[in-house]
Amino acid sequence: MAISRLLAIVAAVLFVAVNATAATSAGGVVTVGQFATRLVAALGQDASDIGAVTAALRSMGVTADLDANAPLTAGMAARLAGDLGVKVAPPSTPASPVGAGQAAALASYIAGGFVDRAATALEDPPSQCLSSANRGACVNCCKDATGLTGQFCGHYCHANVPPPPSPGEPVP
Repeated sequence: MAISRLLAIVAAVLFVAVNATAATSAGGVVTVGQFATRLVAALGQDASDIGAVTAALRSMGVTADLDANAPLTAGMAARLAGDLGVKVAPPSTPASPVGAGQAAALASYIAGGFVDRAATALEDPPSQCLSSANRGACVNCCKDATGLTGQFCGHYCHANVPPPPSPGEPVP
């Protein structure tokens, strides 16, 4: 698991570095504000305006300077990932611009890494949910109990074991 996670990180950084020139020539450079908005939305937070986006990122531990109009660079994307606790290798060319497709992929990757980090920090997982009637009920119970996203709760509820049927209920 750790090796596949490391390979995914290396692949994401290499993808950004190798394709930065193509993104610039295609005119698809993304601003820090656009990327931050996409990232906050992927994290399930309020992304209605740049103020809400900045506040959400600050509340999650981002300390990087968020100049919304600056072009997004590989270095800034790596810094945001690091501030959110997602480990990435430092880019070989931190000043290289990031294209729209790369920004979308990175936002999803960082959001997924942040959710995993939040889940591992959960000290008391909602074990009461693991005896729900079905997986959907387990996921809803988990989301209510933890405030985490369905992504974490969906993985957590793979271990859901529904209670046995009552003696008077027909068995399928």
